[in-house]
Amino acid sequence: MSYPVSTDTFITWVRFNDCGRPCEEGKYRFQSKGARIFKESGFYWKGEPTDSVYQLTISHSRSILPSKSSDSIVMASHKFHLNQLLLDPSTSELISDTIVNISNRAYSVFQVDYFDSTYLVNTRRLIAFTYIKGNELKFMYELLSKNRDELFARFFEDCKRNLFTVRIEDGI
Repeated sequence: MSYPVSTDTFITWVRFNDCGRPCEEGKYRFQSKGARIFKESGFYWKGEPTDSVYQLTISHSRSILPSKSSDSIVMASHKFHLNQLLLDPSTSELISDTIVNISNRAYSVFQVDYFDSTYLVNTRRLIAFTYIKGNELKFMYELLSKNRDELFARFFEDCKRNLFTVRIEDGI
């Protein structure tokens, strides 16, 4: 995949969990080195910074299930993810939900808008799910900003353009 616009730093970590590997996530983040890097803690969630975040986080379960991928998995999970987003308090507006084909692979894609009235921060997220060998892979593009500037206005289009550069093979 191409690097997302305005990112020049790559970070990777594991989000550990008490139940072990099946509940743990491998995470990978692209962001600007000019932006503050905030640490996620599996023990206590302190929340995200309240402004100036532009990043892409890719995550997957560390427990690998050896099964076959198919577009039907994406179709079946799309409604589940849609319902999860609608129950999430940080989804004040679901702008769109769709299933797209990128390089012969189905992706469930959601565009979400949220305004935090406590910190006066606008949040936009483009969240996409696909499967590799039956294992879920999540892409979350995120912008937090106090301003609704040009970057904010074109955020979804920039993210979709970047998502369409992803090439995945199931391998052996």
